[in-house]
Amino acid sequence: MSLEFINVKHTGQFLPTPDRALSMLKYILPIIATGLLAGCAMHESVIPKEYTGPTALISEHGFTEEPAKAQIFYIESIDDKKIRSSYDLTQLSTISSGLSFSGFSPSGFSLSLQFVSHQVPAQPMKLKIIGRHISATPIHELASKSMGTFFYVENEIIFTPEKNKHYFVTGKLLKEGSDVWIADALTEQRVSEPWSMK
Repeated sequence: MSLEFINVKHTGQFLPTPDRALSMLKYILPIIATGLLAGCAMHESVIPKEYTGPTALISEHGFTEEPAKAQIFYIESIDDKKIRSSYDLTQLSTISSGLSFSGFSPSGFSLSLQFVSHQVPAQPMKLKIIGRHISATPIHELASKSMGTFFYVENEIIFTPEKNKHYFVTGKLLKEGSDVWIADALTEQRVSEPWSMK
């Protein structure tokens, strides 16, 4: 991802009032968020520069339960290194789409789901994978938790993807028990086993 920065030269003192500052923020935040999303390819490589071997693809997955709530399954880290996930991009996109010139618009109470596919080396790796509910606003999350319908699960696994294969992160979020795993994109069969489960 590359970002272009514009140098702005200030030619005088300008101290905006709090109302004007808030108004400016409503303009600026969506532009920043949209720019970041536009610059972030949904197909993202996490391959070290020195690696020249075979690769595989792991996609992240999710679906909406209602306009303001969804289930999302993603990779939090690879070999203990945090990576950009669908959860991160969904939060950013939702904030961006929810802001309007007059404040929060009705669309601010809807999720804007974004998904990432990671190109990875076809070699053993430690993955931290997460399955969770995500809500458009904190109040929606609190309401779901109070009703006992907001779930979270994480697994740490050792996974060895095969050359040129496509996988996806999936799982289940249920009151009876939640789980998250890696599945083959072609067969949809589970191909990972938990190393530890929380």
